[in-house]
Amino acid sequence: MAQYNNYCLFIGVSAANGNPYTSLPGNNNRSMMSANFTVTMDDKGVFTGVQQGNKTYSITDWNKMNQNKPTVQ
Repeated sequence: MAQYNNYCLFIGVSAANGNPYTSLPGNNNRSMMSANFTVTMDDKGVFTGVQQGNKTYSITDWNKMNQNKPTVQ
C-alpha cells in the first residue's frame, strides 16, 4: 500500500513455487498468501506502524521483515 506522502507498506510476500512449467498448469485457484494485521495511523491518517498479534512494528521494521522473506519456496 502507498500513501500520498510516499509512505509505502508491504502487505505480504508470495514466494515463487517451482517454475512455470510445473507450477502453472491447472486452474491455479489457490491462495498466494494470507495476512492478518492492523495498520495504525495518526490523527491525519498517516501510517505510523503495524500491529500483528501483541507486537507493534514501525513501518520501517515491518517492511524490512517482509523484504527479507525468501522469494522462492
